[in-house]
Amino acid sequence: MAGAPVHAALAAFDIAKSGDPAKTNDIQQAAISAVRFIVRDAVDCASIGWPQCKWLDRGDGGVLVAPAKSESRVVDPLVFHLAAGLRRYNRRSSDLARIRLRMAAHSGPVHLSHHGVTGVPMVQLARLLDAPPLRLQLDATSADLAVLVSDSLYDRIVRHDYGLIDPAAFCPVGVEVKETSARAWLLVCRPALESSQPAEPSEPAEPSGSSEPSSRDHSPRGSAERSAAGPGGPPAGMHVSIGAVHGTTVVGPVSGVDSLAGRDVRQRYESAEPR
Repeated sequence: MAGAPVHAALAAFDIAKSGDPAKTNDIQQAAISAVRFIVRDAVDCASIGWPQCKWLDRGDGGVLVAPAKSESRVVDPLVFHLAAGLRRYNRRSSDLARIRLRMAAHSGPVHLSHHGVTGVPMVQLARLLDAPPLRLQLDATSADLAVLVSDSLYDRIVRHDYGLIDPAAFCPVGVEVKETSARAWLLVCRPALESSQPAEPSEPAEPSGSSEPSSRDHSPRGSAERSAAGPGGPPAGMHVSIGAVHGTTVVGPVSGVDSLAGRDVRQRYESAEPR
C-alpha cells in the first residue's frame, strides 16, 4: 500500500539538442554536470535550500522535487537565478558546449520512496516539458532558457505578482501531449538586445479540453491585451528580456530594448538594498 502523499513543488529540466551528433560523450557529461551545478546554485540563491530537495537525474536533464513551502519560489525567483547561471556558464563556453534549457514547473501531491517520486503531478510535469510550444519557442530564439508553468501554479502563485518577474511576461499556450490537453503559461528568457518581435506562435492558446480547471482572470494586467493578441501569441510588442541590474538577471516584457520590467525590478531592488 502506498503511503500518504506529500505536496511538493516540482521543476523539470531538459537540455535542448542534447542529441546533436557533433556532441561527444565528454561534452554531454560536462553539460549534465553543469546543469546540476547551475540548478543547485539557483535553488540556494532562491532560498529554497538544496538539502531540503530531492534531485532525480533524467539522462539529459533532471527533476527537482522541493518542499511544499517552496511553491511560491519554484518559478520566481528560481527562474531569475537559473537565467543568470546559464548566462555566466555560456559566456565561457563554445557554441557546441553551450547549454540551452527547457524548464517545466508544477506542484501537487506526490509519493516519495527510495525508488523515486511518483504521482499524477509528475506525469503532468513530464507532459509540460515535452509540450511543442516550449520546444518551438526556444528553437525560434537565441534564448538560454524557456519555461512552461502549469495553469494551476500560474493561477495560485505567478499571476499575483509576488516576485521579480512580471506576470504579463507569460503568455498562454495549449499543451496537447499524449492524453494531456491543457493550458499552460510560457516564458522565454531572451537576450536583452534581441529583436522585440515575438516568435510566430505555433500552437493554439486554447486546447479542446483541460486536465486542470482554469481560473477566471489569469493575468492581473493583461487579459484584454491577451485577447487582442490572438490565440497562442503574446500581447503585441511583448517579449521577454534578460538584462543586468547590479549583476543580476532581469526577466520581463520589453518594448524595443527598454525593459519595463527591468525598471520595475531596479526600483524594487534599489529600494530594498542597504546603503
